[in-house]
Amino acid sequence: MKRTPLIFLLSLMSLSIFAQHRKFGYVELGGTSVFTSLNFDMRFNKENPDGLGFRAGAGSSFGAFDIDKIYTVPVGINYVIGKGKSGFIVGGNSVFAINGEPKGRKSENFKSVIFSADVGYRYTPTGNGFGFQATYTPLFNTVDGTMPFWIGVGIGYSWN
Repeated sequence: MKRTPLIFLLSLMSLSIFAQHRKFGYVELGGTSVFTSLNFDMRFNKENPDGLGFRAGAGSSFGAFDIDKIYTVPVGINYVIGKGKSGFIVGGNSVFAINGEPKGRKSENFKSVIFSADVGYRYTPTGNGFGFQATYTPLFNTVDGTMPFWIGVGIGYSWN
């Protein structure tokens, strides 16, 4: 598991080939990774801060709520509608989840894919600077079929 953050960091550094595309790196509480995650988001269109883009990240439950530590990798496609600094964001994600360290008991190997949607608001400055987003994120749980009400709040830095 110690390789995961290193692989994620190297992946982010390799994205320098997309130098002119709008990027947004942010920490999200709640949201697609359920507890907390570090994410990278980029628009496919060089000229606009809106339009089609993707996100990828790495997250963890950190053993919160007295459950096993769970590691997550959210990957998704999204679309930002709006001009300038503010936009409406809508997207779909796949979240790959595995268990980490058990809380005082023998743990079974747990692997799951959770599907989620993002519907919300994103603010990113027209130049470089701090931005944020707030999303309603329904999670489509493949383990037991539940769909809990879930929200996410992210804060980070946006640049070209």
